[in-house]
Formats: sequence, C-alpha cells, structure tokens
Amino acid sequence: MIRNLFKNFPLGIIILLIIIFTYYIYEIFFGMYSFNEIKKLESKKEIISKENNLQIEKNKNLESELESLTYDEDALEGYARQELGLIKEGEIIIEIEND
Repeated sequence: MIRNLFKNFPLGIIILLIIIFTYYIYEIFFGMYSFNEIKKLESKKEIISKENNLQIEKNKNLESELESLTYDEDALEGYARQELGLIKEGEIIIEIEND
C-alpha cells in the first residue's frame, strides 16, 4: 500500500516534503523558538518582573519622600540640614572627632 502511495508522487515532491519535515523538526528542538529558548525567555521574564517590582517599590518610596518634602516643612528642614549641611542663621556647627 505504501508503495502505491509513493508511485503516485514524483521523487522530487517526496524529497521536498522530507526536507520540509526535517526543517520543522530541527526548528522545534534547536531553532529560535525551541523549547529550550522558550524556557530561557520565561526565566528572563521572571527576573525582569522581579526587578520591575523592586523599581515600583522604590518609586513609591521616592514619591512618599517627595510628598513629605513638598508639604511638611519640618521634613524639608531636616533634609536640608542632613543632606546639604545647611544651618539656620545664628547657629554654630560644632564637630566632634572620635579617636
């Protein structure tokens, strides 16, 4: 029965079908969209997702800090004193060195 099937098709078409079949099998196991590549991309996706969540958390913290510096004068003054080293008029800075 198989011989009858192949008698109806020319040899060139059979070879072409075998080449196409082999190409698709190769692509499934070793190509750009192979199972291995998909697993690698999924792991990269998870890592990037975790990094995004960390950045979102940092953004929320920065937004709350910005809001406190915008609306709370005491927080703004504390930030200016600590980060910028500013002092009020009439204040004297005393530095203590540890041995």
